[in-house]
Amino acid sequence: MFSIFSKSSVKAETGFEEDVLLSVYEKNFLSLPPWHVYLVYQYLHMYPKIRQCKTIFGISASSFKEIFYPTIEAMATRINELDYILRLSPYNHVYHYPSRVTAIVDTYVVHVSCPSQGRLARALYNPKYGGFVLKWQVVVDFLGNFLLVTGPHVAYDGHIFNYTTNLHPMYPWELWLGDGHYIGLPTVISPYRRDHPLTEGEVKYNLIHSFYRSRVEQSIHRIKFHNIFSNVYRGSWEVLDWAMKIVVHTTQVENRLRPKYALFGPWYHDL
Repeated sequence: MFSIFSKSSVKAETGFEEDVLLSVYEKNFLSLPPWHVYLVYQYLHMYPKIRQCKTIFGISASSFKEIFYPTIEAMATRINELDYILRLSPYNHVYHYPSRVTAIVDTYVVHVSCPSQGRLARALYNPKYGGFVLKWQVVVDFLGNFLLVTGPHVAYDGHIFNYTTNLHPMYPWELWLGDGHYIGLPTVISPYRRDHPLTEGEVKYNLIHSFYRSRVEQSIHRIKFHNIFSNVYRGSWEVLDWAMKIVVHTTQVENRLRPKYALFGPWYHDL
């Protein structure tokens, strides 16, 4: 029944190993046909044009649409692999932040095609990225676990953080790491600004901060590994959000099966 996940080309076609897909399928998608689920993962990773369906998937474009859209919606509705509470693990520490700091926050942008409505196009255009983009807020812990993903957004990173506080409640003692876009937020530790000559201590601190903050960037890079997010997206934003949820949650299963960082602890954060 699950032999489709055992193909020798599974990694090249979906971006995930066999054991990751099997784990996700058995926990979340047992009521869905395995090959329909596999088709969705294939599409998200390869992101071919619809007219290429016959060549790549062996089915017509109309058959692809009949299978893909209801399946990806069902998958996005059912998949549930993130646990926000993991940030409080007694092993979620690093040497330079031994307590209180529980997570790292950043945003990831996906380039989208130019909207036909002028007002929407102006809202989405971002000169920093030289195009029209949607943002997702990504939160990971020091072990690389995905804790939370929110989006799509179009605002400044710090504003997104403030707008979504109901989705990421924090204890009064709790702090996160963030880049310069979060300067001024009382619950996010940012690097020293370069608006003055940095002292030797400030330079060293920024290096330490950057070293640990890179863990969220590495996590985002794993999302970008899938072509639907690395190319200009031209479809429904709703489908794009479903795709983001499926890929992030599946990548978290990969984190669980193949831990990337060493445990550090155990002790509680609020000491």
